[in-house]
Amino acid sequence: MPKPLSYILFGFGKMNIALFEKLKSENIQLIDEVVWASTTYKNFKSDRRASKFRKEGHTASIILTAERFVAVRGSRFLINIPHSDPRVSQLKISAEKEKILVVEYDANLFNKSWSGTIINKFGTKKALDFLHQNELFQQKLQSNTNNFANIGE
Repeated sequence: MPKPLSYILFGFGKMNIALFEKLKSENIQLIDEVVWASTTYKNFKSDRRASKFRKEGHTASIILTAERFVAVRGSRFLINIPHSDPRVSQLKISAEKEKILVVEYDANLFNKSWSGTIINKFGTKKALDFLHQNELFQQKLQSNTNNFANIGE
């Protein structure tokens, strides 16, 4: 997918260098910087805002390291979750048309005072790679959990 015009003209959307260095130390498996993205809020309520449906377009970077899955919008985290976090299983990760990575979750998963649904979409040619790699991490985590449970038997 082509890079957004805001990046081509002004360089907007590139990941923070300090964050990139930190993630590099975690062994980056997959990365796609400066992709078009959208965040959709459905039946969303928070302390400061409420909406039946709201959609925001922006640029983002998505990164999968050996330790976690990260999506950032400028310097703001959209998603930042370790593979070992039990909430990972509650993320609905899929791909649309092989070029759009979709991450959907309940808003209160990361903030208990929020309710509704949040859907993040990322336009990337690597959507299927992110999906496949995430599934591998989940299988590995599940097998490690099962092996740990069998130790006590």
